[in-house]
Formats: sequence, C-alpha cells, structure tokens
Amino acid sequence: MAALVGSVAVAVGYALRPGRLVEPFQTVANPFGAGARGLMDAAASLGWLLSAASVAFAAAAMIVRLRRSRGPERQQLKWIALAAAVAGACSWPTR
Repeated sequence: MAALVGSVAVAVGYALRPGRLVEPFQTVANPFGAGARGLMDAAASLGWLLSAASVAFAAAAMIVRLRRSRGPERQQLKWIALAAAVAGACSWPTR
C-alpha cells in the first residue's frame, strides 16, 4: 500500500507542480500547475520516501523468508533474489 501511495504522490507532485518544466522543455510553463510549488515538492518528496521505505521493507521480507525456507523453496528464492539484485544494479543511476 505504501508503494502505491508513494507512486501516486510522486506522479501528482510532479504533474501539478507550477513553473517551468525540466530539460528539454525549460521554455514551457506547466499548463497543469496548481497549488503552491512547495506543496507539490513536498508531495513528491513524501512519495519518494514512501517508495524507498516500501522497497526496504520488501527486501527485509525477502531476507526473512529466505532464512526461514528450506529445500526447493530456498533455491527458488535465491533465483528471485539474484534477479532483484541484477535489476537493481542495472537501474542504478549513472550520473
């Protein structure tokens, strides 16, 4: 639920933020900008915080489940953990 609320808060915060858009559209003002810029920035920040917390809790749940599993279930969870680690490493920002 936190991931869903976080995603919605990020989307709403950035979509309704008044002012100029980012590159390559910095000459265009946001036509949907509503409310105060600080409020929309706070909504986006809260959304990123909730999203990061949900990822951390999901990782912790995966570790707990892996430690409690035995046999074939443990081998399957190792493959899922490997895929999650590779996906996280590939999506890491390079700048």
